[in-house]
Amino acid sequence: MVSAQELESGEPLPRPELRRDHRAAVLTITKAIAAQRQLETAISLWFNSGDPVSIHTLAVAALDCLHAIGTQQGNPSAVATWIDAQPRSKKERIKKAQNFFKHGFRDVDKQINYDPTHGETLLSDAAVTYGLIFGRCSPLMNAFQIRFAVSNSRDFLQIFSDNGIDQSEVESLANLTRLEFLEKMLPRLT
Repeated sequence: MVSAQELESGEPLPRPELRRDHRAAVLTITKAIAAQRQLETAISLWFNSGDPVSIHTLAVAALDCLHAIGTQQGNPSAVATWIDAQPRSKKERIKKAQNFFKHGFRDVDKQINYDPTHGETLLSDAAVTYGLIFGRCSPLMNAFQIRFAVSNSRDFLQIFSDNGIDQSEVESLANLTRLEFLEKMLPRLT
């Protein structure tokens, strides 16, 4: 787990230093740090219109770690809890993309249709779960949550008011590209 000192320090996450033999040093990574890195990397890819398959795969990995940590603390992922409660056939349909992306030797000659909003929903739930576990989200996670809410404005009116965004600003924010949105909102969230 991330200690209070790690969360409060604002220090960058550990990065491997190259040794003289050009190999990276060994890092000690907790599940919480792994989840934070996966989640923030997925969000960064998303804001930069990166690969939806990579975004989905990172979001699933982060959410899995956060769900495990949150379950121990009484703050499990709402989406993962809902998925776990579904009948087996429905659960398999919901997890079809993640299993297709992750298991190389399964369905080698097949293809699937993938809707990137599936990954965005997982990213959103991972950010919410992160906030419930650690008491706050990073500015990048908050920026994603607001953009996700703007893109789905009818469902997220409370998030706008909680972050000082009035309804008239929602439409102008919705018309920005993801990167323009990040550049405008991130300074407000730090």
